[in-house]
Amino acid sequence: MNKVKLIAGLIFWLVSQALTSQNSTICHNRNLAFNGGEKLVYELYYNWNFIWIPAGTLEMTIEEKTDHYFIKAVGKTHESYNWFFKVQDVFTCEMDKITLKPRKFSRDIEEGDYRIKNDIFFNRQTNKVTSYVKINDGKTKAYRFDLSDCMLDLLSLSYNLRNLDVGQLIDQKIIYTDLIFDEKKYLIPVKYKGKVKNFKVSGVGMIDVIKVSPDLISGNVFDEGSTMILYVSDDQNKIPVMIESPIKVGSVKAILKSWKNLRHPFDLKAKN
Repeated sequence: MNKVKLIAGLIFWLVSQALTSQNSTICHNRNLAFNGGEKLVYELYYNWNFIWIPAGTLEMTIEEKTDHYFIKAVGKTHESYNWFFKVQDVFTCEMDKITLKPRKFSRDIEEGDYRIKNDIFFNRQTNKVTSYVKINDGKTKAYRFDLSDCMLDLLSLSYNLRNLDVGQLIDQKIIYTDLIFDEKKYLIPVKYKGKVKNFKVSGVGMIDVIKVSPDLISGNVFDEGSTMILYVSDDQNKIPVMIESPIKVGSVKAILKSWKNLRHPFDLKAKN
């Protein structure tokens, strides 16, 4: 059913959206925001007739290898929903430790009786990227693109963006980033919406945040012209702490519930 399948849509954008800037600067960052061993856990809620219902979880982890980071994000419905509509989405990425550019991205999606497998290979010697897509029991299709300097996938984009200078975002007000997903490249506009002091994160505490609003890709999950509100911690970690998003039927929300092995102290002001 679409009502629960839309959870996967939120998982998609939770993974892919954080702070962003001009394409010319995204791929030239030093990692100052995260450590290997970091783990972030989110609770996903669906709005059902004005009632927020906990429907699933998202876990994001990062392992530090010899010359790269291995990033993994797993989104799934609670067991109580599985009889109705099971969602099990797994995203992984190998990202160079020095350049923060991706080498390989994979996603394995199970949403009810729908399956999709997407593997993307970034070849920086030939400046080519190849995306392999298999849907259900169909044949695997290959899509090839020229590899620009700043072409990223969902996960490498998210971790690159956490290392950007917030001042660039504030100065530009509206900015763009591109990414490759399945068989297409996308250009996503993001609007700076200001800062919020003492923002309340339910069950976590109060924290200063930066508020941004990315436009969403229209399709099965989002209507054309839909926008999301994203609240990112205004500290050195740059963690998305809450996301609110409209969908075709109602709305969804993701709230940070726990974290582990952050690179910097998490400046919570009070427990609520």
